[in-house]
Amino acid sequence: MSIFLYKLSRLAFRRRWAMVGFWVVLLVAGGVGAATLSGPTVNTLSIPGTESQAAQDLLAERFPQSSTDGASARIVFESPAGTTLTDPAIRQSVSDLVSALGKDPEIAAVSDPYASGGVSPTGTIGYMQVSYTADSMDLPDSSKELLESAVHDAADSGLAVDVAGNVLMESSAESMGEVIGVAIAAVVLTVTFGSLVAAGLPLISALIGIGIAICTITIATGFIELGSSTTVLAMMLGLAVAID
Repeated sequence: MSIFLYKLSRLAFRRRWAMVGFWVVLLVAGGVGAATLSGPTVNTLSIPGTESQAAQDLLAERFPQSSTDGASARIVFESPAGTTLTDPAIRQSVSDLVSALGKDPEIAAVSDPYASGGVSPTGTIGYMQVSYTADSMDLPDSSKELLESAVHDAADSGLAVDVAGNVLMESSAESMGEVIGVAIAAVVLTVTFGSLVAAGLPLISALIGIGIAICTITIATGFIELGSSTTVLAMMLGLAVAID
């Protein structure tokens, strides 16, 4: 294998401009194919035969309203000082919050804190669980805006309200880790090699290889079912392996 790689590297050096042209053409062709042949991805993951999959299937069968694959939010609220959540006015504010969220067609279930035991023994703090039918990446902006509006109205009524969960997660945040990783790799390679050119070569080759791989995966989505996280995983593995 070492002899083969040695001969391949010598050939690549002797025909370096042809090699550069070949990879550029391959990258452009992949980009065109990705733009014209791509299909939708899925946000659900199924691994038949595993205990976790059996548990998810059982939950979906027994409690279809739980929507284990959908987005979720937990809303925590506190009554104003000197009051409790059982006071009629405060209870009405919480009921209005539940009713407002229930109008969203994307909602799978909204727990009533008074009926589900979501109120603390002191009666000042409570929480409610909100489940959606769609994944956080597929959830329409109207659902997120409705949630924010309902929480804002509850806060205006005097409740201290906070929201947790993946329902408000922004898709653009996914790639930030990879961008930071490339920047750190560039700094490390520059310090190690002592040259911007020497540091740039592995980064450029890595980015071209990752670009071709992602384009190939995107093309494959038009013919087979792939998860939405496939390209992210390919990017992470590609950066690690290619730079090394």
